[in-house]
Amino acid sequence: MIRNVKEPLLKEATVEAFNQLIEGHELASKQIKANIMKVIKNSKGPTLDQIDQQLEEVQMKLIQAANQRQDCDALTQQIMDLRKQKEKVQSRETNQQAKLHSMDEINELVDLHKYGLVDFDAQLVRRLVEKITIFQRYMEFTFKDGEVIRVNM
Repeated sequence: MIRNVKEPLLKEATVEAFNQLIEGHELASKQIKANIMKVIKNSKGPTLDQIDQQLEEVQMKLIQAANQRQDCDALTQQIMDLRKQKEKVQSRETNQQAKLHSMDEINELVDLHKYGLVDFDAQLVRRLVEKITIFQRYMEFTFKDGEVIRVNM
C-alpha cells in the first residue's frame, strides 16, 4: 500500500532521525568503523597488488606463447578472469571507502550539532541519507554509512 506523507511530517521525521543519529552516534560510529575495518582486514582473496602482479606474469607468458606461436586461449581466459576479479576487489574497496567517508561526514555533523538539529536541512539529507522508506506507522532512514534509524509517526 502506498502511503502519502505530507512534507511537514517528513521534515519533522527527518530532523528527529538526525537527532537520534547525533545522540547515539558516538558509540555506533566506533562500532561501525570497527566493523568496516574488520571486513577490510578479513577480506578473503588476493589484494589489488597481488592481482596486478598475477596479471603482469600471465601477460608476459601470453607474449612468450604468442611469439612461439603456441595456443593462447587458456592464458587469454586467465587474463580475463583476473581482470574481473580485479574489478570486484576495486568495487568492494570503493564501497568501503565511501562508507568510511560518509562516516567522517556524519562525525562532522555530530561535531557541528552536538545539541541536536533544530531545522530541516535539505543539503544534509542529500549528503548523508541513502534512502527513506515509509511504512504504515514509521519511517526508516538509511544513512550512507550504513546506520538505520527508525522514527515512529
